[in-house]
Amino acid sequence: MKTEIAVLGSLVLCAQGWAHHSFADYDRSVAREMEGELVEVRWRNPHVTFTVRVVEPNGESRDWVLETAALYLLERAGLTEAMFPANEDVRVAGWASTMRPGRMQITNMLLPAGEEVVFNAGSGTRWTGETVAAGWAAEIVDRRDRGLFRVWSLANMGTYGRANRTMGEQLAAATRVEPPAAPDLDPCLPMGMPAAMISPLPVEFVDRGDSIELRLTGFGNVRNIVLSGEVDGDAVPLSDLGYSTGQWVGQTLQVRTTRVGWPYVDDTGRTQTENVEITEEFALIDDGDRLRYTQTVTDSESFTAPLTVSWDWIDIGEASLNPVTCE
Repeated sequence: MKTEIAVLGSLVLCAQGWAHHSFADYDRSVAREMEGELVEVRWRNPHVTFTVRVVEPNGESRDWVLETAALYLLERAGLTEAMFPANEDVRVAGWASTMRPGRMQITNMLLPAGEEVVFNAGSGTRWTGETVAAGWAAEIVDRRDRGLFRVWSLANMGTYGRANRTMGEQLAAATRVEPPAAPDLDPCLPMGMPAAMISPLPVEFVDRGDSIELRLTGFGNVRNIVLSGEVDGDAVPLSDLGYSTGQWVGQTLQVRTTRVGWPYVDDTGRTQTENVEITEEFALIDDGDRLRYTQTVTDSESFTAPLTVSWDWIDIGEASLNPVTCE
């Protein structure tokens, strides 16, 4: 019996939040299907990839590299490397790159046993009718006594995906000068603010007394949020993550970041100036079971209006972060 293993949410769209790789070159207007031998499974970061060897109509073989999300996201959705047997024939579908021949953003894969993996929930099943969900791990662990200071994981991939789309729509409407082309950024170097926070990977808060350490999974980035003793901003040197100050308003940590030297607001090449200001709110809601994150980017030289995105984190009991880097 053929069944569908549904990866909840649009995982293939979410890895760019922590790595310098834009998915803008994939043509999402046309889904391409192909069959071939699964010759390699690269089950590691920064993206899990599959290589499928396809025999073209002219009889020649061609290797296609199929991109998906960060390893953490696939495993949290219930997928394992053992599900994808190398040297077996598979059927795949996805969006081909318009700029990089032989590369595809995969949406569906039909495995040799007849199980269909759906990497993008919006695409739905293509070859099967029954659904067996792998399940997105989202059971909340009660550690409310810790307040903010714990590991927070994405609550819902769908809301995060909508936040990403919202950011894209706002950028398209508010960008004063469009970049001529996406920059050729090294995918193995960490991004600066605000893009460093636009990630589906877990974060951790550590109480340092007069400051808060905000640890990010992506590349092991660490932000320092100063709670007292703010200095003259002009005296702080520019840096990729900028200078962050915070204050508590009830159960909400409000953070203001300036002195950002990172030139890009996202990974598509839209630029920001050194005058960019990023405000964030980390609000404990639902009696401390959820953490609502809101980010607003203001840069009047680059954007005609502020850019705002928001989503929720939950505590699923993860004890510590496992930094994601290139392997």
